[in-house]
Amino acid sequence: MYEWLTSPLTRIAWCWKLTLLDGTIMGFTSHDEDLIIDGITYEASSGFSPSAVETGKDMSVDNLDVEGYLISDRITKKDVETGCYDNAEIEVFLCNWGNVNDTPFILRHGSLGEVTTGKLAFQAEISGLTAYLQQTTGEIIQKACRATLGDERCGVDLADYTFTGTVTAVKEDGTFDTDLVQADKYFDYGLLHFITGDNAGRGCEIKEYLRDGGNVLPFLPFPYQVAAGDTFTAIAGCDGNFSTCKNVYNNVVNFRGEPHVPGSDYAASYPASAGASNTVAEGGNVKR
Repeated sequence: MYEWLTSPLTRIAWCWKLTLLDGTIMGFTSHDEDLIIDGITYEASSGFSPSAVETGKDMSVDNLDVEGYLISDRITKKDVETGCYDNAEIEVFLCNWGNVNDTPFILRHGSLGEVTTGKLAFQAEISGLTAYLQQTTGEIIQKACRATLGDERCGVDLADYTFTGTVTAVKEDGTFDTDLVQADKYFDYGLLHFITGDNAGRGCEIKEYLRDGGNVLPFLPFPYQVAAGDTFTAIAGCDGNFSTCKNVYNNVVNFRGEPHVPGSDYAASYPASAGASNTVAEGGNVKR
């Protein structure tokens, strides 16, 4: 099958195919000319340098790093920083550049991990399929709701909790003031998506919201500087508490958690005295 690898003179080129979550397919090669394989053009101008492929027999995650230059029109620093390549499917293989119809030798098939950039180059971490074995599957018993506000399991209509706003001032501590006027904590754990400005089309979860000044603190900084005048949409948040589901959204019937399951302290405590209640209170914020 791989006779071209055993010949005295080989014409080996590294290739990697990237499939983004939106279905876009991108190909790149270490060869000095573009290669067309199965109808996909593997671009040579960006180039890349793969590290040694590490595979263990103990079911540990396979590792491979790829470094390349940001000189391709299809790989831009802005796209990398704003997460366009997050969780993209990737395939790394060797091909015979002298005859691209020969069967390629697949080295790694997995997903793209952390991507970091410098002034002129990027470095991407590639995890093999065994990485999926390290992830929790199914659902576990927990006090917090497993649904996301507004999804099919939650059932809350987000149209009633979505508002448009404008940034009025940017603070040095990473927060920014807005013209939102809802009560304190109304947007905690909610989502904010910019409509205009350098971050247009990008979103982030809101860590804390205060009515005073409509102040917003995002969980993570936006890729580009937020500026006064930027417009956005803000969606109310939910901390996953049973009490929030009941008192704020009146949606107990769709709560996807077990709020009265005893914690480890309760399970290890002494039996309650006669007449005392063993009911576990709804408790405080489960996410803080």
